[in-house]
Amino acid sequence: MPCILNAANEASVELFLNNKISFLQISDIIEQSIAKIDYIRQPGLEDLIHTDKLTRSFVNSIFMSNLNKTNTFKTTT
Repeated sequence: MPCILNAANEASVELFLNNKISFLQISDIIEQSIAKIDYIRQPGLEDLIHTDKLTRSFVNSIFMSNLNKTNTFKTTT
């Protein structure tokens, strides 16, 4: 879970710093990522790298999906 949390946080903060999302949306995106990405109990290095990439991709897909639907970003809960 720390890998998912870290990757989702870094990707969300990057979106925030680039004025793509609001500060309050960061926690929503992290929560969605933790709920969606599979947690590996004892990951190896390759598992961590894959989970990091998967999580960052998921955060980007949330942003792009919502952006395409409404032309503004909104998180789903």
